[in-house]
Amino acid sequence: AARSFLMDALRLDKTNASAWHHLGILHKAEGRVFEAAECFQAANSLEETEPVEPFR
Repeated sequence: AARSFLMDALRLDKTNASAWHHLGILHKAEGRVFEAAECFQAANSLEETEPVEPFR
């Protein structure tokens, strides 16, 4: 179920760093380390270009 929601989120917005990160966590938990690394790299690249301002 979580994977489906994350994939839907990424279909709507491929720049959603949080969705990429959480998809990476799912892949890692399943032992799919190559796919996880790709997701984490995408999330990291997006966070560098559009950092999220911390809540104050």
